[in-house]
Order: sequence, then C-alpha cells, then structure tokens
Amino acid sequence: MPNHTYQGTQKTGSGVQRLFKEHLRQVIQQKRVAAYCRVSTVLDQQKSSLETQMESFNLMIERHPDWELAGIYSDEETGTSRRNRVGFNRLMDDAEAGEIDIILVKSVQRFARNTVDALTTTRRLKDLGVSVYFERDNINTAQATSELYLTVMAAVAQEESHSLSENMKWGIRKRFAAGIPKWSATYGYRKIEDSSWVIEESEAVEVRRIFTLYRNGSSLPDIVKDLEHRGVLTQMGGSKWYPHTITSMLKNEKYIGDVRMQKGYTADHLSHRRVKNRDMLVPQYYIYDHHEAIIDRETFSVVQTIALLNDPHRGSLQYPYYGFLHCPHCGALMVRFQFSGHFTKDKDWTCAGEEGNITRGERSSCDPVAISEEYIHEAFWRAFDALDEELLEQVASGDYHESEAARTAFEMLRGEREEICGKQNKPSYYLLFKLVSSITFTEDYRELIVTWQMGMTTHVAIEYRRLWDRPGSVLTFQNGRHRVDGQLIGSGKQIAKCYRSRETYISSIQIVDPSSHEDIQVPNVYSPLSKSAQKEEVECESGKSKGKRRFTTRESLPTAG
Repeated sequence: MPNHTYQGTQKTGSGVQRLFKEHLRQVIQQKRVAAYCRVSTVLDQQKSSLETQMESFNLMIERHPDWELAGIYSDEETGTSRRNRVGFNRLMDDAEAGEIDIILVKSVQRFARNTVDALTTTRRLKDLGVSVYFERDNINTAQATSELYLTVMAAVAQEESHSLSENMKWGIRKRFAAGIPKWSATYGYRKIEDSSWVIEESEAVEVRRIFTLYRNGSSLPDIVKDLEHRGVLTQMGGSKWYPHTITSMLKNEKYIGDVRMQKGYTADHLSHRRVKNRDMLVPQYYIYDHHEAIIDRETFSVVQTIALLNDPHRGSLQYPYYGFLHCPHCGALMVRFQFSGHFTKDKDWTCAGEEGNITRGERSSCDPVAISEEYIHEAFWRAFDALDEELLEQVASGDYHESEAARTAFEMLRGEREEICGKQNKPSYYLLFKLVSSITFTEDYRELIVTWQMGMTTHVAIEYRRLWDRPGSVLTFQNGRHRVDGQLIGSGKQIAKCYRSRETYISSIQIVDPSSHEDIQVPNVYSPLSKSAQKEEVECESGKSKGKRRFTTRESLPTAG
C-alpha cells in the first residue's frame, strides 16, 4: 500500500519478511535506465530520426518516477557488427560495471541486425541482471518467452539487412557497368561540382617526381626520405610518409587517366570484411581515358615492371637485367639468385633454360655456372661509356626507331649518372628498357656483349678479380695442389668444396614460371634451401598443388661453403 510502512518482528513469517524486504528495496532503490539509439547513415533525415528516438526515451523515463536516467547511448553505424559501434560498446562496458538495470531500445533492428550478436548480447545482459525492452516489438528480456520472439525478430532483421546489402551491391555494379566510377580521394586530383576529376597541380608535381625517382632506380625508403626532407605534406596534411603509401600511388591507374572499378568487394554483410578481387569473383570494369592523366603510359608500364622485378615474394629479385640478359650457350633468359657461399654472398645470374615449374637442372642442359652481378654492372657501365657521341648524333638526326633510342642515349650520356643509376652501381631498368636490345657474353664469359637499340653492338672485357670468379673456369688437382685454369691457388680444399657445392646448388634452384594470363612474365626463383622452396615441395608431395612437379630433395645437397 502506498505511504504505508511495514514493521517486521522476530515472530513474522519468512514469506512476509521476504515481501517486506523486496517492497522496501523497491521504495529505496530506483531503476537505472539507459536508452540505446542507432541510425545506419549520416543523412539529415536519419539524424532527425536519432534526435526523435532520444527525445522519446527521455519522455518515457520521466513518466516513471522509479526510473532514473543512466545515459543515452547512440551510434551512426550499421547494426550487423559491433566492431565500429562505439556507443553500443560503451553501453556494454557500463552494464558490465553494474551501472545499468534496464536498457530501452526502439526495436530489435536498432539493437542488432545479426541474430547471433543479438542473442549473445541479451543473454550476457540477462546474466548481469540487466533487462532489455524493445518498445516497438513489445519484447522484454526479463520475461521467460522473450528469447523465442527475439530470435524471430533478429532473424528477420538480419535477412532484411542482407536484402538491403544485395540491393546496394546491385545498384553499385549497375553504375559501374554504365561507366560511372565512385570517387575516392586521390593525391593529385580534386573532384569539382559537375563530377569532373581535375588535376591539383601542386600535388601532381610531386606525383611526377615520385614516378620519375622510382623509374630511375630510387628505392621506396629513398623516396620517402626525399619527400619528408623537402617538407611535402600528405593528402591528409601530415608530414610523415610511408613506403606502402608510395607503393599504392605507383600502382594507381588513375594517374594515367584510367579507372578500374571493383578492385575489392565486401565479403559478406555481417563482417563487412573487404577483400581484394584477385580471383575476379565479382566483375571488374575498366574505363580508359576517363580523366586527364598526370603520368604517361610508358612510364607507368615501366614502373609496374620494376615493382614486379623488385617483389621480394618472388624468391630472388630479378631487377634490373631480367628480360635483357641471355645465356651465351643456348640463348635462354637468365635469372638472378643468391648463393651464400664461403667466399661470396653476391647476387648471381644463371641460365633459366626452358619453361616449366621445375629445378634449373631439369630445365637446362647448360653447365651449372653463374656470373656475379657485380661484374655485369662494371662491364655494362664500360660499354655504356664507350658509346660514340658523334655517331649517336648522326643516328639521332634521323626519323626512325634507332634515332629515338640514340637521342635518349645522348641525353643520358650528357646527364648525371645518379639519374640513371640505382643503388650498388646498378643501371636502372629504365635505361635498359630505352637503350638495350639484349646483353650476353662470349661462351667463356670473358667478354660482355651489349646489343643496343641504336643499331650498335659493344664488346667489353670482364675484369675478374679472382680466378675462380669466371664462370666455366676449370679447377684441377695435380701433385697435391689445386689449380684454376692452370694457375696455383691458396685455400684449395675450401675452394674445391665451394665449387662442388655451388654447382649442386645452381642445378637445384627452383624456377616457377608465371601463369600464362599474367601481363608481365617474371618467374619466381627459389633457393633449394629456402622456406618457400620447402613449402613448394611439401605441397607437391601432398598433392595440394596441382600441376606442379616434385623438386629435388634438399637432403641431397651439400652444405654451401
């Protein structure tokens, strides 16, 4: 009865005492009530809906004198996942801390569009002594039958979300198919009111510089250092640049005026996980010349090749000679690898032989020899410096392919060496691309032969610093002494061991050719002792990797050096 106080005594029955205590607790303690509101977009009408929800819950709490407001929590995010719902997660944290007794929600859809999340969350709240009241659905989790109704309503909300997601995807793909791309902020461009993409010249200058530096042999860290040293600001106005940002820019086709749509897609409407569309599970659309280009197509194509040749996931790097360097015996392309022997850790080039995902020894009948990249660099630069400028001027005065190459060579000879030379004295891939038709050797590897696009051929001697560095050098053992090409050497036993180990190692290099549908054909080259090679072998033995042959076992290889 209102305004009536009960006095309990020792003679009072236990049932009456319990009723008295429960009534007294209700009189003394008010229920702490929180409200949760959510809208899925930031449109003006949705913001109005959010304000309406908040106002409605305020009025509801004021009508109950035994309720006190514990807080109103809100989100402007999708309800299919808790990951980005800051307000919802804060609500759960406060409930876990014992600061809430009742939660008011407009409907199950506003609480969660994921059946599992809805049931798991309400069960957890119920264990904490917190009930949830869904106003429009008239479901109160404090009641015994609430979970059945909640399951049905959450499933309906989830299916509604899935249907909405599919409709949105259909609309986006129809727009892509009609050639209408989605604008995303791109460094170097701005979008104006009529949906045109225009160049922001102050940023475009830096884009051109980034592409030029990378094309001419600069590494990603070098480019980052250059940008930060000159105080160039990022797209967001920051001063810190990162290599992965440069990588994304170098691969962005928007800089040549094109747009590729659906590079990625949402895996499902519950997790909202974005995945790259590598396997073309959803259609891609490509528009040529959609807007004005910042980078010419030749530079962009060269940069993509350089990025592939410098990809560390391809076994050993193939920069800069892959595609230019040919075996002097069979004419096949040569590939780059690294042999960490007792005497050297140089990068070497060897004959790759015929196509096929097998070890080098099974691809080629050529001897298992290799030449150090260091010697190729030195000989190439001597060949480049030996070009006759007067002859180049004569060829450049014409109007044919050789003339264009001659003009480029003349400019490079007169320019700074740093502009065409990367780290470790390497010529840039761009220099080779513009000037060189092929590079090979005499059969005894004593001379480098460069065939130029200008119609010239240059022979230069290779100056080996050690007798055993020359590929094909002959090791003999006479009268208890080791000789190379007839000359006595010291540390003969170690060199002999390195010889044998090196030959076995080169024969066992695994060269995996790319699939035929790839635009740029650069093989993966794996050391026979590398983790990647071990993985390839395990997959082949277990039958998981179809179409790949089993490689030479590693146990048969001697220890290098």
